[in-house]
Amino acid sequence: MYRPKTRNDYEFDELTSCMQKSIRRSEVQLAFNCARELLANTPYYVWRRLITIALEDVYSDDYTVLPYLKHCGEAYFALSSVGFRSIDCLTAGINSMCGFPKSRLSCDFQEALIDELETEGYRFSLDDLKADINLPIDGASTGIHIGNAGTFTDWIAPIDYRLYTTKASGKASEQQSMFGSTLFNDIQTAHNKSLNQLYSIFIDALGKQDKDTCFKSIFEISLAQPYTAWLILLQSAFTHVGANNPAARSRSLFVKQCREAYFSIRTRKEGTECVLALSSAVLSLCSEPAAIPSVVLQTEDFLEQLQETNFRFNIPDWAYDRHTRKGRNLGRKDWKHFIEEGIKVVPETQLGEDTKYKETVNQKSLDGSIKFAEVGQLSLYELGKEIEMLKRWNN
Repeated sequence: MYRPKTRNDYEFDELTSCMQKSIRRSEVQLAFNCARELLANTPYYVWRRLITIALEDVYSDDYTVLPYLKHCGEAYFALSSVGFRSIDCLTAGINSMCGFPKSRLSCDFQEALIDELETEGYRFSLDDLKADINLPIDGASTGIHIGNAGTFTDWIAPIDYRLYTTKASGKASEQQSMFGSTLFNDIQTAHNKSLNQLYSIFIDALGKQDKDTCFKSIFEISLAQPYTAWLILLQSAFTHVGANNPAARSRSLFVKQCREAYFSIRTRKEGTECVLALSSAVLSLCSEPAAIPSVVLQTEDFLEQLQETNFRFNIPDWAYDRHTRKGRNLGRKDWKHFIEEGIKVVPETQLGEDTKYKETVNQKSLDGSIKFAEVGQLSLYELGKEIEMLKRWNN
């Protein structure tokens, strides 16, 4: 059977398993390593998978995680499509799901209740979730919906792509290209200011929380290149604000909302009120010192060190469960290892009386009485479609 592998010869299923379990355990660096490796081959898959993980494994009373993660994915494609550094979006997305009390309550809750319905005679089918959904044939076969581009085209559509050029000489490697060393072509603003110099001034001022200089430089850019100005603010929301707490994620989303307000007002030609959105975004970004990144791999220096090992890192034993070929070869085909190690959440929210859902699902999985979690056999046709999809992911 065809086994998809990444650029650096990792098994696709093992990396996916390790990424999800690392997020459950708040192993931020390991989760980032796996996601970055997968990103080079299958960027759309990685962001879709992260959304699923957020729904399955990161339930808490912090309701900013899911919308923030979606924002990270949209921003990743917006920034990378024009050469901006986009790896910070992945860093922020991984960070937003780790390091705080969370649980798998949403997963255990629905599995326990659907299993109750099944014991009462209700028969659940995957077709129940496919009803009234018209997925294009090409989207169904590739796993990438044609509507993906629509989530970020409004960020970049009016931009003149000739404005951007890569700083490094020669062709950058695929791993390096995600870190986006971007340089603006030497153009002048309306007041004969260099766009490159204004960009450098803005970044330097932001690090010093100098909101006056920040606003003046970004305002000058916005007069001639408003979309570029907001891409700079978007990038800064990841590099400066971070994602380690609800307040930081809220500030980043606030910048996005300011951007939407800016263009809503400006495209209606309602005067200078759109500048209020620009100033609000700058004030938000400058209101706190720069965040300290917890993922060291986002620095280009560390990336160069990692290249010496050909981008290799160790996958822990707990990542090999019943969902991976190696895990099955190790005899982990039942639910015991998966329950003890595979779905461990660190740190875990105190569930109180809701612990009953987790205990019910785990016990029924162990004794084989649960129905909802059963994996049906693929038909030859379905197997062929899955293999074709994996081949495209690995292309």
